[in-house]
Amino acid sequence: MIARKLVHIGGGMVYAFVSLWDLAPLLLLLLLPTFIVLYIYSPSLRVFEKEGEWVAKGAFMFHIGALLCVLLFPPPACAGAIAVCAMGDGFSAIGGKLVGGRLQIQLKNNKTIEGFLIGILFAFLGALCFLSPSMAFVGALCGMCAELLTPRYIDDNLSVQLCAGAGMMLYDNIYI
Repeated sequence: MIARKLVHIGGGMVYAFVSLWDLAPLLLLLLLPTFIVLYIYSPSLRVFEKEGEWVAKGAFMFHIGALLCVLLFPPPACAGAIAVCAMGDGFSAIGGKLVGGRLQIQLKNNKTIEGFLIGILFAFLGALCFLSPSMAFVGALCGMCAELLTPRYIDDNLSVQLCAGAGMMLYDNIYI
């Protein structure tokens, strides 16, 4: 699980930086078929998948979420939203496994309060690479609440990015 989440964090941050390029939408569209073929025909990459899920589901949904962010949000908010998902989702799972359960507060979908709080912290730090502290905090909070509340039948790699980006855009239009 930790190896899979580290790939999620590292790969996601690469996506966040790539999203700042002018050609990011075209690049993400062109990479989609290559990405799918690579994951389907590369058994060594399958070791990073969750048991019982179709091959590369999480990575595929992360890619689709990043593509939607590039199309919907301006570059800094897009990069921040992708970073929230990469860092927040990745570190919340790692933190929840390593230190979760000490406070005896169980959240929805078997999540722990410790993992949730660690996720907010690292989502904030990831978004802070691209955004002001207030905008990064709003994105981290929205994204990690989406990660916590997303039903199991919706992939959080999609919902976290979109909710973080939407929350930041709403904040930007109301308070700034």
